[in-house]
This record gives sequence, structure tokens and C-alpha cells, in this order.
Amino acid sequence: MNLPGKTMSPNFSQHLLTGVVLAANLAVIAPAACADTRYDSSAALGFTIDGIASSNPDNADDLTGLTLTASFVPAVDPDSFYADSSGDGVYRVDNPKLALTFPENRRFAGTFAVSGNSPLHGSVNSLHTGHFVFSFSNDGPYRYTLNATLDYSLHASAVGAYANSFILLDYWNSIDEGAGMDYSGAGTYIGHANDSHTTSGSFVWAFALDPGADARFVARTAIQSSLDSTPIVPIPASLWLFIGASLGLTNLRKLIVAMDSFGRVPPT
Repeated sequence: MNLPGKTMSPNFSQHLLTGVVLAANLAVIAPAACADTRYDSSAALGFTIDGIASSNPDNADDLTGLTLTASFVPAVDPDSFYADSSGDGVYRVDNPKLALTFPENRRFAGTFAVSGNSPLHGSVNSLHTGHFVFSFSNDGPYRYTLNATLDYSLHASAVGAYANSFILLDYWNSIDEGAGMDYSGAGTYIGHANDSHTTSGSFVWAFALDPGADARFVARTAIQSSLDSTPIVPIPASLWLFIGASLGLTNLRKLIVAMDSFGRVPPT
């Protein structure tokens, strides 16, 4: 569909510095025109139940009363979502559909993807935030011990004279303090018209569900992107340095604000 116009981990400071350095590379003299500018970013997540054991003394595979559901909840509030475009700039967002029949299948997988482009003269500026939510409930008479793995791949790419896209992922559960975060980003400027980065990782949870208990595992993703293919007037390189660094800080601050405002409790 094309449409027209918390506390972070210690490693986040390193990611912020990376964004500033990336944006500071915009310190070049721009030519008189830009064209065919685009960005593509995606967060591909998988959630796999590696093992389940029941306390039923006669049948360790008895899963009576155990349910597992998965959903993706996109943000719609103005602090966590916006999309503006001008000229021939357009963007596309694809929300994942997490389908699973449990316990026959024990893996959820989905990709949250955002892209934008402007063939000639246009711009796009967007922020999309959403939660992958994996919920367990034990309505049976037995205690269950489970092992689950979250795996992810964050891919950002940008093409053209000016385009960038940044992805932040953080994840946690409702049982203990097990949590983490990761980052990927890409940006282009004059003389460097093609950039892409992919970050992958995984996290393992081991937990138990007593009768009547439930648990929730959440992976939150924010993707902030922008592009501009509008012809521009050459300006001094020193001014591009200032603008570039400012844009890098602004983009990453927007992601932090969006993820904070969306909160650690996903919408129901």
C-alpha cells in the first residue's frame, strides 16, 4: 500500500555515536540535483518454543490448558507514529501477520518492513513503531517449564543523494529482568550513494508457568526514515557538517522518545 504525503542499555551511547558519525559524513558540497532516492528497512523476528515439559507424572508431554498466542501491535499515537511526504515521495509499511496453531507448530515468524522512494523531486519523513507480543497462559492443572528463543535480523539500506533509516529494537518479558536491545542504521550523502547494514542476534528465555499463571514476551521495534530528492543549491561544506550532525542526533532522539512514549506495556 503506497501512501502519499525506559531506560536504554549502556551500549546505546555507542550506537548514538555511530549515528552522529554517519550523519557528520554529510559534510560535502551538494550538487544541483538529486534523483532516484529510496530507503528500505525491516525487522525480521522469530520466536521459537524449543522445549516444554509438564509436571504430569504420567505424561511429560501433557499440555492441557496451555495456550500461546502471537500478535503485532502497531503504534497509532502521534508520539510513536507519523508519516509525511511531498512531491513524488511515497512510503510503504508492511505489518507482519503472525499465524500459528499451537502446539502443532511452535515457531512464530514475521517481518515489520518500511520503505520509501522518490524518483525525481520529493521527500518522505516517517516514524513507525510496533510491538511483537507473545503471550502464554496456563489454565490447566499442571506446571510447565519452557525454553524459548527470540531471534532477529535488523536490515537498513539507503540509496540516493540523501536518505537515511534507523532501527531500534528492545525486548523484555513479564517474568524476570531478562531484556536487551539492538540497533541498525544506514545513510547516504553525496559521494556515498549506497549504504546498508544488517544486525542479527538472539536471546534465550527459560521459565516456568504454574497453574493459573501467564507470561508475556515483547519485542518492540521503531523505524525512523527520511529521504529528499529535491534539487538543492550548493552550500558550504562546513554548513553540511553542522546540518549532518544535527540530523543524526535528531533522528536517534526521535526513536528514543517514540520507544519511551510507547511504553513497556503494549496496548491490549
